[in-house]
Amino acid sequence: MSPIEPYSNEDVPELAIDRQSILNFISQYEPFLSSVTDVLRKHLDRQFEGSHEYVPATLLFNPFVADHVFWIGSSKEYGNRKADDALLRLKRFDRWLSNGRFQKMKKEKKKQVFDAILLLSGPLYYLVLEAVRSADPAQIRSAIHFLIKHQEQCLVAQAGQGGKYRAFRTAVALRAIFEVYSDVPITDGEKYGAPSGVFCKCLEELFNIGRIEGGFRHYARKAKGCQADDPLLTSFKNEL
Repeated sequence: MSPIEPYSNEDVPELAIDRQSILNFISQYEPFLSSVTDVLRKHLDRQFEGSHEYVPATLLFNPFVADHVFWIGSSKEYGNRKADDALLRLKRFDRWLSNGRFQKMKKEKKKQVFDAILLLSGPLYYLVLEAVRSADPAQIRSAIHFLIKHQEQCLVAQAGQGGKYRAFRTAVALRAIFEVYSDVPITDGEKYGAPSGVFCKCLEELFNIGRIEGGFRHYARKAKGCQADDPLLTSFKNEL
C-alpha cells in the first residue's frame, strides 16, 4: 500500500463541535458500548461500574480513535476500498465547494450532496451534522476536512495489517481485557463448529456485535500467539 499523503487543509478552519453535538454522538454510541459491556460481564463474570464502566468496551470498539478502524472493513467490505472511495467523494465535494460549483447547484442537487456527506460520515455523523445542515460552504468544508483527516488516519493505522485488521486487533484487545480482569485462559478451540472455551465464545459474540466477518478460532489463535511483550497487546493493557 502506498503512503497516505495528508490532504491539504489550505485555509479551512477546524470544525467547531458544540456541546450538544458531542452529547448526541455519545448518546448514539452508548447503546452499542452497553451491549459490548454486557457480553464482557457475562463471560468474565465481572461487573464494570462507575467511570470505568465502558473502558473495556471502548478499547474494543471506538469510532473516534483511528487505530480502531471502526468504519473500515465493516460487514463484508474488508480492505481499503470503502475508505478510498469515501475519500475520493469527499475530496470531490470539497473541490465543488471551493471553486464555486456548489453555489450554482439547484436546491435538490445541494441536498443530495448534504445527504452524501452525512452518509460518508459513518459513526462521526453527529459531529458533522450541524455544520452540514448549516448550508454554509465554509462550515461544510470544515466538516469535510474533519472527515478526510479521520479517514486518512484510519488508513495509516490499517496499513500493512492486512484486510481483516479489525478482526485481529479485536482479538488482541479481548486478550488484554481477559488477562487484566480475570484468570480465564486464552483459548482457541472449537467443537462441532462452535467455540469450546470462554475466550472463543466471547470473541465470537463480539464479532457478531461488531459485524466482523472472520473465523473466531483463527483470530483467537493469532491473539493467543502474541508474545507477552507484543507492542499492540502491551498498549491495550496500559489503557485498562
